[in-house]
Parts: sequence; C-alpha cells; structure tokens
Amino acid sequence: MKINQYNDEIPYIIIDNFYENWERDLIWQELEFLNHNCKWDTATKQNRESATKNGNILKSNRFQWLDSLYYERSKSNILTVNRKLFDKDTWKKIVMSHPHWFFNTFECLADSTLLSYYNEDGDGYLKHQDLSYMTCLTWFHKEPKKYTGGDLILFCGEKEIPVESNNNRMIIFPSRIPHQVTALTMDDGVGKHDGRFCLTQFLFYNTSSDSNHFIN
Repeated sequence: MKINQYNDEIPYIIIDNFYENWERDLIWQELEFLNHNCKWDTATKQNRESATKNGNILKSNRFQWLDSLYYERSKSNILTVNRKLFDKDTWKKIVMSHPHWFFNTFECLADSTLLSYYNEDGDGYLKHQDLSYMTCLTWFHKEPKKYTGGDLILFCGEKEIPVESNNNRMIIFPSRIPHQVTALTMDDGVGKHDGRFCLTQFLFYNTSSDSNHFIN
C-alpha cells in the first residue's frame, strides 16, 4: 500500500495497491458474479440529484447499490472486504494523518457502497458533485488494460487535476469538489467484461439517511 496525501489546491489522498492479492481475488469473484445485465441498473433509472442536472442524466454506465442488493453485508465479498478502510490503524494512517482539517477531524459514522461499470464506448460521467461528506473511489480492471479514458478529473476553480484510474488505486476527496469521469474507449469491442469497475464508498458523519449504514 502506497499512500500519497495532497494538500495544495484541494485536499485529497491517493492510495495505490490498497487491497492485497487475496482481497482482490474476493472482489473479483463478486465482480464476475455481478457482471451480467440482469444484475445491473442503467443510468436511465437514475433519479439522484447528483447524477442529473436540469433534468438531464450526467452519467452513462451501469451500476448497483450493493447495500440494497445484500440485506446482510456479511453475504457480500465486497462489502466485507471494503471494511478495511475503517480499520482503526488503516484509517489513522490514511485519513487522520492528513494535514488538512477536512480529513483529520472527520469521524465516519455511516457509509454506502455503489458499484459502477463502464464497458461501452463513450461511457463516462459528466462534471458533478456528490451528496456525501467524503467520496472514496477504488478502480479495478483486468490486466492488461483494454480501454483508454475513464480517468477522473477533479476541478479546483478553472484548474483541472487529472487522476489516472489505475488498477487497485483508491482516491479519497471531499464529495462537494466537482469531478468527472472522462469518456471510455474500448480497445477491442464491447460487452466482454473488460471495462472499468469503480467501487464507490460514500462516507457520512451522521446516520440520518435511510440509505446509509452504520460503520461496523
């Protein structure tokens, strides 16, 4: 695990190789299980404020809210493995040690998990903001990488901060920072399960929303 903390224009954190090999194996088992059309929702079903603007849908991908899919988190490989972030020592090393107050004063009380899949030419997510306090993204793809694009851009005023969506790379940033996912181009056609997976953990400082789940 390699941690890089940034505190220039905006505060954010990048962690490369966050998950160990055995954890990634568990994640990929579930990704393969979920990677069938009947298990995905499409952006046309999206009604959340962060994914629409003036009635227009901002994203083109497939997605699934895992906490809605699994009544018990323990039944999901992903929802079990991604508790790693909240391990006391891990949280301290990654988040609490950041020099910016946004990170080092934050106590996460609840989270929700969204799995997104980009696998068609042109899939992406236009500039938007999330509704949580903090957003944590982790990217996965098969090796070798079979697409171009799909990178994250963070916006700080007129400045753009690009972040490449490397395999097993995590980025954590304030949710209200505008960001987008650049359009994807597949190298060898579509529909072959060779696209870009994004595991999003929305982190909250309260438990007022029914869609949030207590940290455990």
